Amino acid sequence: MTDSLIGGLSKIPGIVLYISKDRLKQVSVVSFNIKGFTPGDVGTILDQTFDIKVRTGLHCAPMMHKTIGTFPLGTIRLSPGYFNTLEEIEMTIKATERVSRSRMS
Repeated sequence: MTDSLIGGLSKIPGIVLYISKDRLKQVSVVSFNIKGFTPGDVGTILDQTFDIKVRTGLHCAPMMHKTIGTFPLGTIRLSPGYFNTLEEIEMTIKATERVSRSRMS
């Protein structure tokens, strides 16, 4: 599921992914931002418009965010799990793409 999510998100214009360069070390947590949006705004839009729950902010790791250059706003975090379906992953990718493209309109 995580590979499908990363693959789909990586094709969206304006997305910046914060993932492991070594796919074998990638865990089931995907952090990203959308250029032109704050993480909080994206989280609110995904929640209120698409009923998709994400976590936003510094994720109790402000030093990590300083290291990757996302401090002080942080990132948007998705955590697909065992019970998520491929349909839900695809819906999340489509919703994220709509948010990203809305800034370009």
